[in-house]
Amino acid sequence: MFVELIRCNTGPGMIPILFSSYRIFTLYGTCAVRVHALAPAIGLWALVLSGNSQVLLFWASLWLAALTHAFGHLFCSRYFYQTPQFITLYPFHSTFRLDYPPASRKIDLAITAAGPSLNLMIGGLLYLFSQSSGETEFPHWSAQLARLQITYGLITILPMYPLDGSRLMRLGLQFRNSLERAQEIANFLGQTMAATIVLWSFYQGFYKLGFIGIIFYVVGRFSNFFQRIIRHSNASEIAEEMELEEDWEDGDAPITMTMTQDGVWEQLEREPSTESRMFF
Repeated sequence: MFVELIRCNTGPGMIPILFSSYRIFTLYGTCAVRVHALAPAIGLWALVLSGNSQVLLFWASLWLAALTHAFGHLFCSRYFYQTPQFITLYPFHSTFRLDYPPASRKIDLAITAAGPSLNLMIGGLLYLFSQSSGETEFPHWSAQLARLQITYGLITILPMYPLDGSRLMRLGLQFRNSLERAQEIANFLGQTMAATIVLWSFYQGFYKLGFIGIIFYVVGRFSNFFQRIIRHSNASEIAEEMELEEDWEDGDAPITMTMTQDGVWEQLEREPSTESRMFF
């Protein structure tokens, strides 16, 4: 298969290749599937340190699970006519980005759940295949792939930021709470789970798992901090909004009056949201 190797973005420093991602193919004409430079670099580094080719097969299986997860988001977004932007494969995970946020909360829920669901479905099929075949090398590897796919899917539904489980919890809470309140509850529960994993891991002697829990806890704390900054910034830009619900016919958009920082009411046209949406 022809592989088009194109550097998509360059980072700072003397070795920009380590901060770049490379497009290997394109899906649906618009969605570029990219590989971050650190992904193969870490795989080769692990191979050199171990000297065992089985390590490279493990990394290939992990990347296959990560791509399966991203393809779940992609296929579901296409079903709802959302525009996919790109998929990037990193050393331990993948990300999927949409040009615009999903059209509704239910669509957002479906796209978010599609990633881990595809992992669990593929893992289940591989497990059934491995159980129905004889004692050969191929069924043995299919069982290994099945365990990795299922494990990857289960990890991503944990309610810890930035995993899909945290987004699913936040979206579910929004049916009865405001966006800010849902984010606060989801962040609190995610940080509580991360702290619990850290304490349990160090108590049991699982230090590697404990360090992973610390990473999730720190990322969750930073996420909560940045969300507060964004809320305060938005509040300072727009002091108050008021919709006038009279003087327009049925079907027309309401007139929105916005008070600027100078205390002057102005009629402003709302611009469409250009926020992109990232799925892990």
